[in-house]
Amino acid sequence: MKKILLISMLALLSWSVNSQTVTIPDAHFVTWLQNNYPTCMNGNQMDTTCTDIVTATSVFLGHHCIADLSGIQYFTSLTQLDCSYNLITNIPALPSNLWYFSCDSNLLASLPPLPNTLSELNCRLNQFTSLPTLPPSLITLICDANFIDTIASLPSTLVYLSCSQNQLTSIGALDTSLVELVCFGNSLTTLPPLDSALARLSCGMNHLNGLPALPRGLTSLTCYSNQIAVLPALDSSLTYLDCNSNLLTNLPALPNRLNSLNCSNNMLGILPTLTDSIVMINCSSNSLAMLPTLPLYLNSLDCSNNNLSSLPTLPVVHELRALVVVGGVVLVAFDDERLAVAQAKAGAEVERHAAH
Repeated sequence: MKKILLISMLALLSWSVNSQTVTIPDAHFVTWLQNNYPTCMNGNQMDTTCTDIVTATSVFLGHHCIADLSGIQYFTSLTQLDCSYNLITNIPALPSNLWYFSCDSNLLASLPPLPNTLSELNCRLNQFTSLPTLPPSLITLICDANFIDTIASLPSTLVYLSCSQNQLTSIGALDTSLVELVCFGNSLTTLPPLDSALARLSCGMNHLNGLPALPRGLTSLTCYSNQIAVLPALDSSLTYLDCNSNLLTNLPALPNRLNSLNCSNNMLGILPTLTDSIVMINCSSNSLAMLPTLPLYLNSLDCSNNNLSSLPTLPVVHELRALVVVGGVVLVAFDDERLAVAQAKAGAEVERHAAH
């Protein structure tokens, strides 16, 4: 028995002498380390010279109730670190070669200096009031659902920016590399000039009373729930437009590639020519007295809560699967086999054609 105890003590002494150990303060992090790096741990002591620690390139430890990530700085070869969905309030120095870092859904109010190699940062759903200095190599920035009130400067390499549901009153100049901007649910009154590379813009639920000139190549525009009275010209590349709940009295010419239009809850008295590429229209809650010729391939139309007394001829080449017309005309539901036919109770008779 004494011999076994002596051997155990010598083994422990040898581990201590030949290693450089640190205490890991968070019990949940200790458990994760013991399960994933057992040869590097002795209780809550981590060997910072352990080969598995210093050569690891990826660490994913989401959903482990970790509050303190102290010890992660010894993973010196990390290029990817994901500590999302924990209870972390503080993060120590980050490894210098990191290119992907996600701390989504924690309790962080600040970050350590970000390594210059970082290209993707996801820090959404935390308690940030401002952003740290962003590295010059950053391509993707996701910082939604914080308390950030301004973004003054952005790296010239940035391609994707999602900063929705903050308290933003301004966004700094956008560079030519930005392809997608998601900034809904803020307090923005204006947007910076939009550069030519931008393909998707989502700026709903702000206080915008107008939009800057839209770039050529824009394919998706979502600007609902603002105070916009006039939309700028729409480029021919646009396929999706959602401008509901604004102050619009008319729409610009619609692009030939547009396939989805939501202009509900405005003050529109007339719609522009509808191109045959459109498959979905919601123009409900306006002041429309008539509709233009409907697109040939339309499969969904909501024109409820207008001043309509009749409908134009409905498309028959393809199935119109959903139609809602109320407030003086008709309410009809369809299945995939046949279009229902109904009559208006106040106004002219509305005829529906069977779909093939």
